[in-house]
Amino acid sequence: MIGSILLTSMALAAHPVPTFGAPLLGGCPVSKLWGTQPPAEMPAEQDRHVIHVQGKQLYWNSLLVSVERAVAEVGPDMAQGSDMLVIDASTAKCAVVKELAAAIEGPAACAPERCFVSSEPVTARKKP
Repeated sequence: MIGSILLTSMALAAHPVPTFGAPLLGGCPVSKLWGTQPPAEMPAEQDRHVIHVQGKQLYWNSLLVSVERAVAEVGPDMAQGSDMLVIDASTAKCAVVKELAAAIEGPAACAPERCFVSSEPVTARKKP
């Protein structure tokens, strides 16, 4: 009895529990308009938008927003061409990330060098 418990616990310990921190293209696919590795050197704080997805909720500039509001608020700024958009999906539900990415990529004129989905936490944009 004790031997079987020990064997079972050893078997479970050998297989780590999967986490959401896996690369997003493998675990939560988004379109090819999104990069998954933000640049090592992030641009000045005023040149990027960060949308934090926590579970099923979206936060932009510390405000709880809907997908529709995120698209309406961030899309026009991004479409002008100079900003960077990062979706912080480190604590997100995959379905929410996919919905947000699909809704905002057109209005934001996304390209893999400007729009990113990060599976690691990203600091929020500071107000100028």
